[in-house]
Amino acid sequence: MDNVSTGRDQVADLARLLGALGGPDVRRIAAGHYVTCRAHGSAVAESGFEVLNGGHRPQGADRLLLRRASRQAEHGTRHFWIASNDGDYAQLAQLGTLAVLTIDKTRVSARLRTAAIVVISLRRTEAEWRVQYASGTRFGVLAGEHLP
Repeated sequence: MDNVSTGRDQVADLARLLGALGGPDVRRIAAGHYVTCRAHGSAVAESGFEVLNGGHRPQGADRLLLRRASRQAEHGTRHFWIASNDGDYAQLAQLGTLAVLTIDKTRVSARLRTAAIVVISLRRTEAEWRVQYASGTRFGVLAGEHLP
């Protein structure tokens, strides 16, 4: 939740879009700093996310997500989506297929961009959040038929 900055009034709508990606069997996990979790955790949880509180430490939420991804990989998960620009998440590509979701493609770290099979933009129209990705990407590998 810390790595995808949007206006407070848009958090629930963005969480609904992200919660719709991949279909009903996808495990959805969000993490944030203590203050972020208090402010937005319930809105994100309503869209089917397990919300992890990263506490007050710097990078606490990032560490939680990376540990959880490692555990998921041990249990057979091979496709990972991360809504972030942070290059630390590039290591997820070692666990399987990595797709990056971002609000601003220009802010995605070079390391993360290189590790991902696709970088997908999230765009806000007047009415809603939308997914925007380049044709010809391998996004179908991750999304199947469940692209909103």
